[in-house]
Amino acid sequence: MIEVKNISKSFGEKQVMKNISLVAEQGKTTLVIGGSGHGKTVLMKSIVGLEEVDIGAVFYDGRNFSEMKHKQRKAVRQEMGMLFQGAALFDSLNVEENVAFPLSMFSEMSEEEKLERVNFCLKRVNLENMNTLYPSEISGGMKKRVGIARAIAMNPKYLFCDEPNSGLDPLTAVVIDDLIKEITREFNITTIVNTHDMNSVMNIGDKVIFIYKGQKWWEGSSKGILHTDNKEVSEFVGTAKILKELKK
Repeated sequence: MIEVKNISKSFGEKQVMKNISLVAEQGKTTLVIGGSGHGKTVLMKSIVGLEEVDIGAVFYDGRNFSEMKHKQRKAVRQEMGMLFQGAALFDSLNVEENVAFPLSMFSEMSEEEKLERVNFCLKRVNLENMNTLYPSEISGGMKKRVGIARAIAMNPKYLFCDEPNSGLDPLTAVVIDDLIKEITREFNITTIVNTHDMNSVMNIGDKVIFIYKGQKWWEGSSKGILHTDNKEVSEFVGTAKILKELKK
């Protein structure tokens, strides 16, 4: 479980987050949505410690991450997996080497153990026998799946996904959504996803958090978001539907 308690963040005189609290439960997906520039990315960076909050705290299973020293934070970060926008694979490394990267950095596994773990993760994302291919040789959807395999290589307790469907066609986006949901359930991970994609909200959102002007403006279920009387949420949902129709 991840608990965010009353966090605020400013850059100079500009306040980008104000008194945000949320709870992300183990084995479930929490989707954070909202327009560009309203604070979603700063929120995720603050949760993982890439940004320091001005006020408030972040807890990982009761551990106050915000008060930890570097060494303690490093230990918690080894329990995190991250799927970056664009997959962020190393172009000079093949698929096997990309997935093995965190194992080489943070584990004491033997080469045989690392290869066994890599192959398990690749099989889980339906990329068996793709070990020797390079990022330039695979599709965008396959790159995202390699990114997921790398994110789960360390068997994380917490998974963070930043716009996982960015740049993907609708069918491939559904595949990625399904993988994130299945892996969250299967390995009992606490998963937080930043997204603009309303399909993702409807398909995998156990809990939905709407961020507006740096504040938590609405919280509820994927079904509830379709019937809310919150003006800003309704406008966001309506705009997302219109854009989806225009892209067809």
